[in-house]
Amino acid sequence: MGCSINIKKREKSNLETSTVQNIAKTQSEESELFKGIKTSNTFDGYYGFTNMMPPTTSLGNGTLEINNGIVTISQGSGDLTPKYESFEGRIDQNGDIKANFYFAPCRSCGLEDKLVVFEGNINKKKLSGKYNDKQIYFYLTNKKAEVGQQ
Repeated sequence: MGCSINIKKREKSNLETSTVQNIAKTQSEESELFKGIKTSNTFDGYYGFTNMMPPTTSLGNGTLEINNGIVTISQGSGDLTPKYESFEGRIDQNGDIKANFYFAPCRSCGLEDKLVVFEGNINKKKLSGKYNDKQIYFYLTNKKAEVGQQ
């Protein structure tokens, strides 16, 4: 009995250590990705999006928020909703966006969450990234509202 409890504690400890290591790795990759980007508030506001995997698989939709050049997802719906909080990016004065998103496009298919880099330009209304060999897109709409007015 006591041995069983120690094994469970050790398994929990290993899981917690693994989670902390993944978070630290993600933060390190984020700071590396965003290095050299001079953020700009030029495009601050709320933009609608549809998240797609071609040819026609909708992964979800929601609202992209840009505030002081930091890009996040403030609202989302669809299968990826719980993962949208991991989306973080930066935008520069030219509208170029780089973002990280930790997710799996099809969890029911057995795909594992992984960090995917998305790049694009706000003026072209599209961000793209690759999960393994699958292209994933965020199609953006025109600005819906200014920050603080949603």
